[in-house]
Amino acid sequence: MREFSAVKYRIFLSYCQRDKALGRWLQGALESYRIEESFVGRSTPAGPVPRTLRPIFRSREEADDVLTEQTFAALQAAQFLVVLCSPDAATNQHINELIRRFNAMRRADRVIPVLVGGEPGDSEVECFPPALRFRLGPDRRLIDAYGEPLPDARPEGDGKDLARRKVLARVLGLGLDDVARNSEYTRQRLIRARCGVVAALLAITMAYEGGFAWARYELARDDALHDTLLAGATAATGKAVALSRQLGLPRSLSLGLLAEAEDRIRNLAELGRESSQLRFRKASMLIEFARHYAALGNDELQQARATEADRLMQRLAAEAPGRMVRELSVTYNELGDVMQAQGRLKEALASYRASRALADRLAANPDNAGHQREIAANHVRIGNIDAAQGALDAALASYQTSLAIDARRGPADERDTRRLYGLMVSQEKIGDVLRVQGELEDALANYQASRTTAEELTAAEPDNADWQRGLAVSHVKIGDVFAAQGKTDEALASYRASNAIARRRAAAEPGSTGWQNDLGLSHERMGFVLEARGDLGPALREYRTSLAISARLAATEPASVAWQRDLAIAHEHIGDVLRVQGDTPGALKEYEAKRSIVSLLAAGDPGNAGWQYELGSIHARLGVAFEARGDLEGALKEYEACLRIGSRFAAAEPAHAGWQRDLAVTYGKLAAVNHRLGKARQALTDLRKGRDIMAVLVTSAPAFEQWTSDLTQFDSQIATLEGRAPTKRAGRGCDLNCDKTKTAASDGVKLASDLRDGEPAVAPKSKN
Repeated sequence: MREFSAVKYRIFLSYCQRDKALGRWLQGALESYRIEESFVGRSTPAGPVPRTLRPIFRSREEADDVLTEQTFAALQAAQFLVVLCSPDAATNQHINELIRRFNAMRRADRVIPVLVGGEPGDSEVECFPPALRFRLGPDRRLIDAYGEPLPDARPEGDGKDLARRKVLARVLGLGLDDVARNSEYTRQRLIRARCGVVAALLAITMAYEGGFAWARYELARDDALHDTLLAGATAATGKAVALSRQLGLPRSLSLGLLAEAEDRIRNLAELGRESSQLRFRKASMLIEFARHYAALGNDELQQARATEADRLMQRLAAEAPGRMVRELSVTYNELGDVMQAQGRLKEALASYRASRALADRLAANPDNAGHQREIAANHVRIGNIDAAQGALDAALASYQTSLAIDARRGPADERDTRRLYGLMVSQEKIGDVLRVQGELEDALANYQASRTTAEELTAAEPDNADWQRGLAVSHVKIGDVFAAQGKTDEALASYRASNAIARRRAAAEPGSTGWQNDLGLSHERMGFVLEARGDLGPALREYRTSLAISARLAATEPASVAWQRDLAIAHEHIGDVLRVQGDTPGALKEYEAKRSIVSLLAAGDPGNAGWQYELGSIHARLGVAFEARGDLEGALKEYEACLRIGSRFAAAEPAHAGWQRDLAVTYGKLAAVNHRLGKARQALTDLRKGRDIMAVLVTSAPAFEQWTSDLTQFDSQIATLEGRAPTKRAGRGCDLNCDKTKTAASDGVKLASDLRDGEPAVAPKSKN
C-alpha cells in the first residue's frame, strides 16, 4: 500500500466567535473520520484517498484583517479552506482576508463554504463574506465549482450530519453515497473499539460494582489481596489506554474512559486499610496515570497526578520500612522521569536525589550488583538534569561516578549485559559533555570506548536491537567529533558504518520508526560532510534521501513534533545546497517549506524559544536567497522579520554572546540591502547599531579574533559610507556581507540565527 503525504490533506477551518460551538463540532467530526480500506488509494479529483484523514486546524477569531506570519504559513500549507458562513462571519474582516488570500493562491475552487446561519443574498442577514462567491443551480440552490450543492448545516437545510458528509465528499473527492457508507463503517468501528477498551476495564468494574459489599469486607482485612488487585487494575488501565490509541479512538473518548477508570480505582483504593504499603501503591498508581494522561495529550492532569504522587512520596520517604526502601527508590526514579518529561527539571532532580538517598541505604554491601547498578543509573539521571540546566561540570561528575561504579565490578560480571550497557551509556554521556566543553580528543576517546563496549554487547547478543542501536549511535558521535576536527574522511567512514547498521535493522523491522529515524540521521550526516567538502551533488542525494525518510515518518505520525522538526531541517539542508549551486528558485521553495512547518510548530507552542529561533534562521536564509535573485524588497522584509525575533532574544538575555552577535550580523545584512536600495542614511544607522553591539562583545573578550574581525568590518563599512578612510585594526575575517552562494567553503560569516556558526566548519546540525 502506498504512503501518503501528511501535507496533502491539511484543512484550514475558519469561523467567528459566535460559531465556535459549530466549529468545534465540525473539527471533531473530521478528526474522528477513518477511511474504509476499499477506498484507500482510489484516484479522485482531490488526489489519492489516504488511509486516514489527518487535517490540521487553525481557527482564528480576530476582528482585524491583519494575518500573522503563523496564520499565513498555515494557510499556505492548507489544501482546503473550510469557512463557517453566518451573519457574524459575513462582517468579519479577518475571515474575509483569509478567503481573499486563499483565492490569490489560485485555490478558489478549494474553498468550502458551510452555511450555519443567515440567508444568502439578504441584506440584513447575509451569511457570505464579500470575498466569497457562489452560484445558483437550475433549481435556485447554491452550488459549488463542481455543481454540487453547498453544505448547509442549518436545521432547515441539510442538517449537521449531511453537511458534514458533503464537506468530507469535497475534501476526499468521493461521492455522497460513498461517504455515507464509510461514515456507517466508521461508526461501527468506533463502537467495536469502545467495546474493546471497556472490556479491558472489566477487572476494575467487577471489583468495584459487581461485588462491592464482598470487596469491602475482604479487602479491608487482606492487605496483600488489596495491593494485588490495585496493581492489576492499574495495569489493565494501561492496556486500555494503549488499545484506545492503537485503534485511533477520539482523544476525548479515550480521556473519558481513563477518567472513569481512575475514579473507580481510587474508590477501590479507599477500601483498604491505611498503611505505608497502601500509600506506596497509590503513589505508583498516580505516576502511571500521569503517564497515561501525557500519552493522551492532557498536560494539566498529567502534572496534577505527578504533583499528588510527589506529596505521597515525600511522606513515605520518612516512614518507609526497610522492606520498602528498594521499591520506593525505584518509584522515585519513575516520578523523576515523569517530572522531567513535563520540563519540571528542579522537581525531577529532587526526585532523583531522593531515590539515590534511599538507594544509599541499600549500598552497604558493595557486592550486591543489583543495588550498585541502580545507583549507577541514578547518577546518569541526575547528570542528565544537570546537563539540561547547563551545569556541565556537575553533569560530568555524575556520569564519571556512574562509570566508576560499573567499571569496578569484578571478573564475574564480565558478561553482565546490564553492567556493560551502563558502561556504554556513561562513556557516551561523558563524551557528550566533553564535546560541548571543547575537549574533542577526550570526547573522542570516550565515544570510542562506548563503541568498544557496544561491540562487546552485540557480539554476545547479535540480534539485540538495543545493543545494535547503541553501536550505531556511537559511530554517529565519533563521526561528529571527526567532523568537528575537520577530518572529513574519518567522519564519513563513521557515518557510513552507522548507516549500514541502520539500513540492516530498518529492512528487518520495516515498522520501526526508531530505525527509520536512525537511517535518516546517518544520511543527513553524510550529506553534511560531503557538502563541507564541496561534493554538492552527492550531498544533495544524501539530503534528499533523508528528506524522503523524514516525510514518511511525519506522515505516519503528523502530531509528532520531532518528526516535523526533522522534516523542516531536511528542507533547509536541501535549500542550502541548491542556493550554493545557483538554483535560487529551488532554494526558495525548500526554505518556504521549512517556514510553513516551523510556523505551525511555533503557533502551536508560542512559549517555545526554539521554534522562534528556527523562524529567525529561516527568515535569514530567505533573505539571502531573495538577495541572490535580485529581489531586494523581499530580502529586506525577511531580514526585518529576523531582526524582530533576534531583538527579542538579545533583550531577554543580554549576556548571551551568540544572540548578541546574531543581532549585529542581521543589522549588517539590513545595511547592505538598504545601501543597494539607495537608502544610505538608513544603511549607516543599521551599521552603527551592529557596530555598537560588536564593540561591547570585543570589550568583554578582546583576544577573540572572530569578534575583532567583525568589528573591523563594521568600522570599514561605516567609514566607506561616511566617505573617509577606514581605521586600521588588527584581525581578519569575512566581509559581513559576503555572499554565501559562492561556495560552501566561503561560509565564514554566520547568517543571523544560523546554528552552525561558532562551531567548526563541518559540525552538523543534529536532528536529535
